[in-house]
Amino acid sequence: MSDRRKRQSGRYPKRPLIEVDVCCNDPDNGLFAGRAQEMMIADIEFEPRYWRSAPRFVELDSGFRLSGKVWAVEGSTYGVGNWCWNRYWLNRLEAADFVNWLRTRRLFSVTCAPTVFYDWFNGEGPAMDRILLASLLEKT
Repeated sequence: MSDRRKRQSGRYPKRPLIEVDVCCNDPDNGLFAGRAQEMMIADIEFEPRYWRSAPRFVELDSGFRLSGKVWAVEGSTYGVGNWCWNRYWLNRLEAADFVNWLRTRRLFSVTCAPTVFYDWFNGEGPAMDRILLASLLEKT
């Protein structure tokens, strides 16, 4: 397992985790800004539907809260790529539930992703099966 999957505590996860990168820090000073200006899960890029009102984002001891909903994380790290981005590791099924929830809330649009995922996320229709979605997230 690569170092990038290492938990903040320094221990390696025992199961596969999905990396969720959130642009939540101020670009001028790197301090936490409290808004999710953009997100990435593997090669999938999410941007807020309404740029001037990016969803509220709060870090918690055991996870994060996005627009009022709390998500458990296995670990996190500051400054992924640059000081604007933080990384959070979610277990596979939690990540699948997170993406299905994002889609239903319509807080974000997908701007870059494999075609099947892009069409599904930005389109209409039912939520994707969480096990199928978890597998898809692992492969991107």
